[in-house]
Amino acid sequence: WTAPVRRAIPTMLARILAYLTISKSGDSYKRLQEIPGDGSCTETDRENAAVDADSVLIKAHNVQVIAILRLFGYDSDSTKLASQVMQIGTGEGKSIILGACSL
Repeated sequence: WTAPVRRAIPTMLARILAYLTISKSGDSYKRLQEIPGDGSCTETDRENAAVDADSVLIKAHNVQVIAILRLFGYDSDSTKLASQVMQIGTGEGKSIILGACSL
C-alpha cells in the first residue's frame, strides 16, 4: 500500500459501513415517526424517539471495524497485503466484515 492509499482507508471504510447501515436498516429507519419540533411533544417523547432510532440502525461493531482494518493491513508498514488469520466467533458479524471488505 502506498501512503495515499493508507490515508484513504478510514474514509473509504466509513463510507462503506454507512452504505451497509443504510441498505440494511433503511426501510425500518424510514418507518420511524418523526417527532415534531413545534413544542407539542414532551422531552420524554423526544428521548424515547432517539432511543428507538438508535436501536433500529444496524451498525458495525467496534470489533468488526478493527478486524476490517487488520485485514487491510492498516497497522502494518509493509507496502504489500499480508495473509491474515482471525478467529471470529459465531454471531460476531463475519458477514458484515467480509461484505465491507468486498466492496
